Amino acid sequence: QDLQLPSALALAMLFTQALLGPKIGRIVDRSHPLGTPLAALAGQQCGIALAALFAAWFLTVGRTGAASVGAVCVIGCSCFAKLSALVSKVSVENHWAVALSAGGRGD
Repeated sequence: QDLQLPSALALAMLFTQALLGPKIGRIVDRSHPLGTPLAALAGQQCGIALAALFAAWFLTVGRTGAASVGAVCVIGCSCFAKLSALVSKVSVENHWAVALSAGGRGD
């Protein structure tokens, strides 16, 4: 029973990336090279902070019906933070590496 929540979190993150990963890639391809990683970093920090707040609430409530809602909120915020980290990573790989290599060719 103690491994149910970490397993649910891992499974949710896996499905979230598998289902939304291609859509995120298309969004990053059309977005601003500097604004996208900054917005993704802000989203990642918000997701982490909200997950921590929900986790603290989840621990104070105990194992009741409200705890299930808290667990779902922690998992949801964690998935949002993970997707934001993916956006930041893909953006840096796509935009900044190309910009740096193009800048090197002009010298």
